[in-house]
Amino acid sequence: MYKINNQTFYKATEAIQNSSIIANEVLIEWKIKH
Repeated sequence: MYKINNQTFYKATEAIQNSSIIANEVLIEWKIKH
C-alpha cells in the first residue's frame, strides 16, 4: 500500500469536485440550448 499525503489527496479530491461542477454546468447549458 502506498501512503498518500493528506494534502495531495485533498487537492486531488478538490480537482475532481471542480471538474464535476464544470461538467454539470456545461450539461445544463447544453440542455438549455437544445
